[in-house]
Amino acid sequence: MKNKTGQALISILILASIALTVGVTAVSLVFTQSQLSFNTRESALAFHFTDGILEDVFLKILRNPSREGEETLNVQNNTCKIYIQGQNPKTVQVSCQKNNKIKKIQAQINFTNGRMLVTNIKEIP
Repeated sequence: MKNKTGQALISILILASIALTVGVTAVSLVFTQSQLSFNTRESALAFHFTDGILEDVFLKILRNPSREGEETLNVQNNTCKIYIQGQNPKTVQVSCQKNNKIKKIQAQINFTNGRMLVTNIKEIP
């Protein structure tokens, strides 16, 4: 009888350790997924913020097609650097840091018959 009690105790300890391992693994996976989701969200916010600044730069260039140079813009504790080079085509690069995420977007602008055409918009590393 003592032998069966010892076997039952060992079986319970093995099952408890397996259940504990599964539980810790599940919590670890949930934490990792939560971190990935948070980072993805922050990255998307930074991209959309940078894209909004780029749209504002397009409007400024539309109003003044000869606009060139560098500019630093601070918006809601976020820093953006704007680079405008060339005439036709004109290259625009916007780099913004939002919540420790840095996003850079570059675009080409051509002027034809008084119209501004934005081409080749891409995120750059």
